[in-house]
Amino acid sequence: MRRAALVLGVVALAALTACTSPDTAPVPTTAADPYVCAGVPQEGTELALGGSGTAKETGSWLADGPAFSCAVTRSGGKVFVTYGDPTTFLSLDQAGQQLDAEPLTADGDGSGYVFGDSRATAMWVCGEHVLAVELIGVDVKGRDQRDDAENLLISMLPWACGDTAVPE
Repeated sequence: MRRAALVLGVVALAALTACTSPDTAPVPTTAADPYVCAGVPQEGTELALGGSGTAKETGSWLADGPAFSCAVTRSGGKVFVTYGDPTTFLSLDQAGQQLDAEPLTADGDGSGYVFGDSRATAMWVCGEHVLAVELIGVDVKGRDQRDDAENLLISMLPWACGDTAVPE
């Protein structure tokens, strides 16, 4: 009798777990603590990846430092945020010529595009800097990669292209 109850309990738990769907809330366009890397909001990366991941940060947001990058990886998928000199990225014209490129609308200086499907990329150019958010190998059921990349990028524009200090 105990064994049957235990088996039934395990089956019920497995059924409930299988029915759990990913969070389909939009990635916020306003960043808030905590941050997975300097200036990269944890909530946005977790929503895009369907859960928490492992982060690796290199470089600096500062103009005199090496280009900044933050790679957050989970189950083979990656959110990759880069910020740096425009010569290391596609030009704005090249971004606009990518397959299915759409102009981004955001408050602040600059302009950008979102493009790609299997590797959704949002890119914003302001002054002498480019901010890019790429979703590489990310396939979370019920989520729109392009929207996630765009919203995550917009959430970081206050320090990427504004006068707000980069949150640690």
